[in-house]
Amino acid sequence: AGPPVDRDRAQQTKIADGGGLGIFMLALFGVAFFEFRSRKISLTDEVTHGLGLKVVGTIPAMPTRSKKPSAGDSAVEAQWLNQLQESVDAIRTVILHQARTEALHVILVTSANSGEGKTTLATQLAASLARGWKRTLIIDADLRHPAAHTLFDTPQEPGLAEVLRGEVEPGDAIRATAYSRLWVLPAGNGDNHAIQALAQDNVRTLFEQLKQQYDFIIIDSPPVLSVTDTLLIGQHVDGLLLAIL
Repeated sequence: AGPPVDRDRAQQTKIADGGGLGIFMLALFGVAFFEFRSRKISLTDEVTHGLGLKVVGTIPAMPTRSKKPSAGDSAVEAQWLNQLQESVDAIRTVILHQARTEALHVILVTSANSGEGKTTLATQLAASLARGWKRTLIIDADLRHPAAHTLFDTPQEPGLAEVLRGEVEPGDAIRATAYSRLWVLPAGNGDNHAIQALAQDNVRTLFEQLKQQYDFIIIDSPPVLSVTDTLLIGQHVDGLLLAIL
């Protein structure tokens, strides 16, 4: 057989077209996979229709602080604090309305991941309930990354961890805050013993005792996807608020 004189252009065209289509499909799959993995929530309606969760309120995003503080920054932050208080008061109204027909005394506040505003929501909601003349206790159940004692300027221990380990009574760990009708149970010195104690029935007993003393108990718990602590605490609460950024 003699060698071909001309190249097979048709076959080269098919190979080039097939390679280009393959690269396009690979890029399309990569973009789709990235969008699936990110699955960001951008609008309030996406929480209702996409996740099937009831939205009880929204709170404003914290303003961005400039590197060089100015007089305008304090004015913007004051405006944000006012909007935050009004927004949380609206959430409080929804909770109080629901509490008239349901046994809603112990409310757990959590989020999927850290940095979504769960601690801000928990502390502000507790303060809002106290302003509404409700005896309120906020419990910092985030034993791994506690923050409530800093926000309320109270000692970290003794706290919930010491109560779970049986080292102190709840009354000896609960402290009054600068706000009227608002008390805080800080996280304490958390360790593996205290975290494992969350799976015991004495957690339910603790909440039942505290219900007799307070109108509402707000629990600031760890992010639900990071650790199992929230799943253990959630078995003993009356309601749950999920903070979604």
